[in-house]
Amino acid sequence: MMKTIFLLILGTVVILTLPYGCQSRERNNSKSEDNPEIQVPTPEKIRKATFFIENSESMFGYVSGSTEYIKVLTKLARKSDFTLSDTYLDFNFINGREINITPIGNNADFLTSKLNTQGFDCGDKLNSNLNGMFEVALENAGHDSISILISDGVYDVGEYAAPLSALENEGQGLKTKFLERLKEENLQTLSVQFTSEF
Repeated sequence: MMKTIFLLILGTVVILTLPYGCQSRERNNSKSEDNPEIQVPTPEKIRKATFFIENSESMFGYVSGSTEYIKVLTKLARKSDFTLSDTYLDFNFINGREINITPIGNNADFLTSKLNTQGFDCGDKLNSNLNGMFEVALENAGHDSISILISDGVYDVGEYAAPLSALENEGQGLKTKFLERLKEENLQTLSVQFTSEF
């Protein structure tokens, strides 16, 4: 089974974790018309899409007033592919040094009503743990479910005497989390960056 993880970067950095299942070449029965010996992977239906939206204080500028961030996130939450394939949507805020998840529900309109500074004001907004957020996203992705992590991608390394060393350690920690997940199944990672006025 091969999965794909896409990283979507919005604002400063927004991360979208999207495993997209394909049947392996050995197990797939469909074949290319040009060469009947070549088997073509067939994508599986996405049953569930779980959104994890970072709401630490560094994200508040993205939801102050009418912003491109809100427009893009609203459009993503209402993606027609999700509607056409009857994908169940699960929206959550995520923050904290010890990961804190605040469920928002499965209604895109309700999510949109929370994309403001009042709506973001929950959980441990003073801290964030980017590696922990990635770990949660990776745990919730697989088979016929996708996980979407939206974050500014800013590491909160705390008050270390050598912040650059702490940042390097965090980066190595994130690499380890992906490698551990690769032991379970094949993953691919893509990154797309957008600009923001904030």
